[in-house]
Amino acid sequence: MVPILPSAKKPVSDVEGINHKAEDGYCCPSDPFLYWCRVLHFFAGLGAAVALFSNGYLLCIQKLDWRPIALHTYAVGFCVIMLGVELHITVLIEKLLILDFWIYKGLFYIFIGILTCKLCQLMFRQH
Repeated sequence: MVPILPSAKKPVSDVEGINHKAEDGYCCPSDPFLYWCRVLHFFAGLGAAVALFSNGYLLCIQKLDWRPIALHTYAVGFCVIMLGVELHITVLIEKLLILDFWIYKGLFYIFIGILTCKLCQLMFRQH
């Protein structure tokens, strides 16, 4: 047996008996809890894409009143942030550390959902 020097240690993923991919972030792909977390993650990203599309569409058909244009612009920006967080864009996550905590991320998503629903209701009431 060859002695292992401290500078020549194998990475954790190469050690015998440990079968995981540290670079992917998924250590146990068959874990049912992590499966449901990935499903929830997918639907959160899908919701962000739908909110981005609806706010972008309503921004494009908006009349020249400045208040709805400003609100839809903010909503589009928030949806881009939400989509970036769900796609794990590292620069965005490093700048917005508060969205790393699940409670603040949930409150942010609820805010985006309520903002989008209320803006859509106001838009369709006017027409």
